[in-house]
Amino acid sequence: MNLYYRFLPEICGNGYATELARYSVCLARKHLSELPVISRVRPSNIPSLKVAEKIGLLRQPNLDNA
Repeated sequence: MNLYYRFLPEICGNGYATELARYSVCLARKHLSELPVISRVRPSNIPSLKVAEKIGLLRQPNLDNA
């Protein structure tokens, strides 16, 4: 399963991405608990990396080029 979102620049910074990501992880862990939850983010995408960190996901730099 993949989650993809894109927000208009004028609404960025209001926590919507964090809220959406947190809820998505919650649903995945509830309904697909046997599968790992990962986030694939380009290292240059700092805002998305921050969202992943805020929701408790850990960065694994060894997977950046995987």
